[in-house]
Amino acid sequence: MAPRERWPAVAAAPGMQLDGWTLLGECSFGPPGRTFHGREEGGREALIWFAEQAADEVFWQREWALRRSPVASLPLVLSPHRPRRHAFLLFEPPAPGMRSLDAWRTIRAPLDGPALLALLDQAIAAVRGLQRRGMQGLWLDPRCILVGDSGRLLLLPEYAAVLPGVPRQRLPPGAVPLAPEVRGARAVDGRADQFALAALVYWLLAGQWPEVAGPDGGKASRYVPLARFTLACRQAGTGPWRGPWRRSRRRASRRSRSSVRPCSSPCGTRRCRPVAVCAGSAGVWRCCAPCCCNWAWASGSACSATRPTRPRAARSRAQSPLTGST
Repeated sequence: MAPRERWPAVAAAPGMQLDGWTLLGECSFGPPGRTFHGREEGGREALIWFAEQAADEVFWQREWALRRSPVASLPLVLSPHRPRRHAFLLFEPPAPGMRSLDAWRTIRAPLDGPALLALLDQAIAAVRGLQRRGMQGLWLDPRCILVGDSGRLLLLPEYAAVLPGVPRQRLPPGAVPLAPEVRGARAVDGRADQFALAALVYWLLAGQWPEVAGPDGGKASRYVPLARFTLACRQAGTGPWRGPWRRSRRRASRRSRSSVRPCSSPCGTRRCRPVAVCAGSAGVWRCCAPCCCNWAWASGSACSATRPTRPRAARSRAQSPLTGST
């Protein structure tokens, strides 16, 4: 198989004409100096994304992954009518009014829960689509994530640690957020993208990145199962099991032994018996069980979708056709 032609990188500027396209103006999102609105000779318009360096196998694999990912929150790759001779990609233009996530957050802050969950669902769909094509360890740069007035999200990915058919890539040293294993030499899998998504949500809520997602954080970090983490916190006397939280839980356990069914809302409930967690009507994460330990991500109203189950004695009497009880 003949090697691919290495198209050169371009120092683009408004008004430049190349490969049948005219650069109309630089975009306010994406990497500075490399994203432009362009118009073809026939009148078709596109978002032109210039590569940082000459086109290589990484460039082609990234274009292939985007072409093969028909996800609404990923850009549609356009095919040029004339052969390209320079390293750039063509995308369908974003909808009018779309701006970068950092600019959108400045206008919309503080975010409510429904808006945050809607953005997160779209970002997860985009990341999963890229993972199915072999891209992992993504840099979710807020400048490369677009959001419209209607809440539609569009992810424009460029850097990834893992791409099919090429060696592992080194991301820019100052890239934030990144999972600790992406910066080091440890193996990278889907957990790195889950970490980046969680760090992005943290940034949207708190206005700053978690320390572990930065260049100097998380060098000694590692993933542990949640059950093992909570056990370690209890043994060390830290977390929500010390002080007033411990006393509150003891009082609650004496009042009620009933459990709570998981929430039926589509928010991805996680259950920690006897606590059910869901997105409340105030749009923030909290415990909403009647016998909870009063510890949650943030305060908010309880979810109305949780219902206490029947007491254990009543349940045992009702289930017994085999033993003869009624």
